[in-house]
Amino acid sequence: MYEWYWRSSGVPEILHRSLRKLVHTARISNIVCIGLGTLDAPDIAQARSLVQHMIASYIAYDLDHLYEAEGIPLEKPIKIVAQDPAYTSLDRITLHSLPKPIEVVSDPQGFLAINEGSLVFSSWPSVPVKQLIADLATELPDGKGPAALFLNNDRKDKEFGDVDVARYDLRHYGPVRHINAETKAYVEMLESYTRVFDGEQQFGIDFAGKLPGFEWFPDMDIWGRGE
Repeated sequence: MYEWYWRSSGVPEILHRSLRKLVHTARISNIVCIGLGTLDAPDIAQARSLVQHMIASYIAYDLDHLYEAEGIPLEKPIKIVAQDPAYTSLDRITLHSLPKPIEVVSDPQGFLAINEGSLVFSSWPSVPVKQLIADLATELPDGKGPAALFLNNDRKDKEFGDVDVARYDLRHYGPVRHINAETKAYVEMLESYTRVFDGEQQFGIDFAGKLPGFEWFPDMDIWGRGE
């Protein structure tokens, strides 16, 4: 079923065009997935998690072939690692059996796998990924952060108070935590990146809910670090 949705959604073609732009920025050697969730979840969460892991596998596969087509093949195929405390033993087996296997790692091994050749993939996680990426960037050799970012965009940040906002007042519901808010360090880090995919622009907010498991796409951006 999800294979049909995937092919009919238009997502593969749009992602492919965006990934072609990444090939000409920093070289990507691994994909680090943070907080994509367990496959053993209620229907809506399961669909979302399944689609996101499928897309991580697709991105690695497509990038391998794009680098080859551009005459700049990688020394090793792109490796994918994923960190989420919710993963089960069955998740480990299932994800490792994908066409491009995903290796499940424990905290903090996912964050420690992030380097100057990483594409970091995370969608509305329950940990402050943006803050942690910016902090880790200061430890990398060039101090510029990972090669690429596939993260939720800043629409909610702008709506509820811009950067460094960890709590906001939601009408009728009271204070709500904003776990993965943008930070000043993250915004400064993005100055050395180019956005190659704008989910809201490509799909529009009305896309949400049209396809099971794909409703998160309008909230996502892909950024590639310039050389």
